[in-house]
Amino acid sequence: MHSRTDRPAGEREGQGLFWPGGIEEAYSHLTTFFAWAIGFAASAHLLERFCPDPETLTSEAHAQWQAAIDTGSAMPEAYAHAHYIWYFFAAAGFAAFFALWVFKFITNYLDRGKAV
Repeated sequence: MHSRTDRPAGEREGQGLFWPGGIEEAYSHLTTFFAWAIGFAASAHLLERFCPDPETLTSEAHAQWQAAIDTGSAMPEAYAHAHYIWYFFAAAGFAAFFALWVFKFITNYLDRGKAV
């Protein structure tokens, strides 16, 4: 048992990065970090490709974009496939579901061999 003076301020027994369970808790958030980082990069790429910044359009396309915003007319060709972004995220969701499903069956199979 540690005394109160052995632990950093504000840290209770069984908490913190210096406690053996703390490093596992930190590693458990590693997948979330990578998911956010990959999602951020993918979103940036998809938005630039399918929904470009209006300031980067040609003057003709920018005028067409402004008219579409003001009057509801057709958007420029650069925005014709903007809905593809949702296909990407739907595919990512299905891939994650399938991966978890496969993981479930693999771990159940491995756990059956260890049952007492």
